[in-house]
Amino acid sequence: MSAPAPHAARPVRANRGTELHCQSWLTEAAYRMLQNNLDPEVAENPDALVVYGGIGKAARNWACFDQILATLRTLKDDETLLIQSGKPVGVFRTHADAPRVLLANSNLVPAWATWEHFHELDRKGLMMYGQMTAGSWIYIGSQGIVQGTYETFVEAAKQHFGGNAQGKWILTAGLGGMGGAQPLAASFAGYSSLNIECQQSRIDFRLRSRYLDEQASDLDDALARMQRYAAEGKAISVGLLGNAAEILPELVRRAQAGGPKPDLVTDQTSAHDLIHGYLPAGWTVGQWQAAQADASQHAALKAAAAQGCAVHVGSDAVSDWPLLNALLNTAGGATWVSLHHGGGVGMGYSQHSGVVIVCDGTDAAAKRIERVLWNDPGTGVMRHADAGYEIAQACAREQGLNLPMLGR
Repeated sequence: MSAPAPHAARPVRANRGTELHCQSWLTEAAYRMLQNNLDPEVAENPDALVVYGGIGKAARNWACFDQILATLRTLKDDETLLIQSGKPVGVFRTHADAPRVLLANSNLVPAWATWEHFHELDRKGLMMYGQMTAGSWIYIGSQGIVQGTYETFVEAAKQHFGGNAQGKWILTAGLGGMGGAQPLAASFAGYSSLNIECQQSRIDFRLRSRYLDEQASDLDDALARMQRYAAEGKAISVGLLGNAAEILPELVRRAQAGGPKPDLVTDQTSAHDLIHGYLPAGWTVGQWQAAQADASQHAALKAAAAQGCAVHVGSDAVSDWPLLNALLNTAGGATWVSLHHGGGVGMGYSQHSGVVIVCDGTDAAAKRIERVLWNDPGTGVMRHADAGYEIAQACAREQGLNLPMLGR
C-alpha cells in the first residue's frame, strides 16, 4: 500500500512509549497531544482536522499540521513556537523556562467579533475555530467533561432530591464530543438517563465506548425503559435516535396528559453554532449536512435552527482576566499556553486561556510546576475576590495572596 500524499488527510495516532521524537519531553508532550487530539478514537471528524464542538480544529489545514509536527521535532530547549489560529508562524529564541509553544486562536478585534466575519476569514484560509481545547491540543475525549457533568448532576440531587438520585431520570440531548459524557456522568451520579441524538454514528460510538448502555427502538420503548429503570432504582443510560427539537415537544404533550415526566431536563449541544450544532425540526440529517457544506444555504439553515432552539448566552464582558492569566502562566514557565476567542459559546461571547505544564520528574520542572500551579488558580481567586465574592476574599487572605486592593 502506498504512503499517503504529503498534507493529505490520513489516520493520526500519537506515539507511545519512552522514545523521544523531539529534543525534550516538554516538546514531545505537545507533539503527542496534538496528534492524540486527531486520533480517530478521540476526534469527531479527524479527516477535516475537527476535534469536537462543531468545527473546533487542531490545525488550520493538513499542510499546517504537518509543518507544526516538523517544527516541534527540531524545536530547541531555548526556542518557542508561535501558532496563529492553527498555523505555525514563527520560532523565536526565548529560554529554557519559557513555554515551548504559544497559541492564539480565533481572536478578533471586538468590532469584527462575529460569526459572519470569522467565516469570511475562515473561507480565505486566514483563521480557524479552535474551541477551547481543540486548537490548544489538550482535548482528551469525553472523559475530560465527565467530572464536571457528574458534579453538576450530584449537586442537583443534593439541592432537589435529598442527595439521592436513585429512581430519578434525566432527559437530555447531544452525544457528541462534549455531550457524550452525559450518560456516563448520569449513571455515576445514580440517575438513569434518556439521551436523544440525531446521528446514529454518535450513538454507536458511545455504545462501543460504553459511555452509553443501551439504545431504544423508538420513543415508546425509551419511555418504557425509563419508567422501569426508575421503579427498579437502576442507573442505566438509554440512547434514542431522533431530533430533540421534535421529540421534546412530544414529551411535553405526553407529560401534560399524565404520561411519564423526567426529573431533570438539560442538553449539551453546540449552542454557539446554529449551522453545525442544531438539526432544524423537519429536516433530515442529509439535508442538514448538505446545507452545512453550502455557504449560500447558511442563512436559511440558521433561521430554521433558531425556530427549534433557545440559545442562552451569558458572559462577563471583561476579558482582561484570561489575558492576564495567559501572560502570568507564560511568565511562570508553563509548557504551552493558549489564548482563544469564542470557545463554548461562540464569536463575540467568550475569551479563554489554556495552560499545560509537563511533569517530567526533573528539579527544573518542579520549580516550574510550583510557580504555575500556584499562579494559575491564584488568578481565579484574584478575579473573584476583585468581583466581591466573600469566599474568594477569605481564600486570598487564608492563602496569603498579595492582592493590593483587597479590603480597600
